[in-house]
Amino acid sequence: RNPEGKGFMDGISGGDAAMKPDQTWIHASSVAAVRELYRLEKDEQLKALYKAGLKNSGAAAAQHIGRYKNFKHNEIKYSGNWRCMAPLWKEQKTVQEAVDLALQQIKVWNSDSPAVARDKQFMMLPLFGAWIVLLSEDEELIKQNLPEIKNAFLHYDWSKIYYSAFFVGDNIYYELKVQNKL
Repeated sequence: RNPEGKGFMDGISGGDAAMKPDQTWIHASSVAAVRELYRLEKDEQLKALYKAGLKNSGAAAAQHIGRYKNFKHNEIKYSGNWRCMAPLWKEQKTVQEAVDLALQQIKVWNSDSPAVARDKQFMMLPLFGAWIVLLSEDEELIKQNLPEIKNAFLHYDWSKIYYSAFFVGDNIYYELKVQNKL
């Protein structure tokens, strides 16, 4: 049980109604797993809890899809050399030390490769939000967000994307195809 006294299934059925934009990529794989549990479940009570979680997660993620509109197709520096952060490395003995180091390192990487930060904020996060909606098993929610999902998917010039933030586009395309929504 978590500190609020909620059990495991409470967390699943609730989804994450307070999903922040920078959490869509973290939640997506869990939502994909819950969808498979939903599809495999025979117990109707458990199935209903999984479905509620999918719907709630989809609704929370949907609010972040529109961030794609802030993606500018300008040529800004991209470097895949994440090793630029290595000189800052030092042993971390606490979680706070690890967080502090990560925050220092990301500043260096964002400075060395501003395209990475842009792609994370305005490609990765909205596309993972779109994928979560498509995983939701909620036809009304999908229908309501389908135009925005397609607009987001078509917004990018995929031939000019270098950072791995784009790979979720494959997942979106697959879901659109198998759900006959292309």
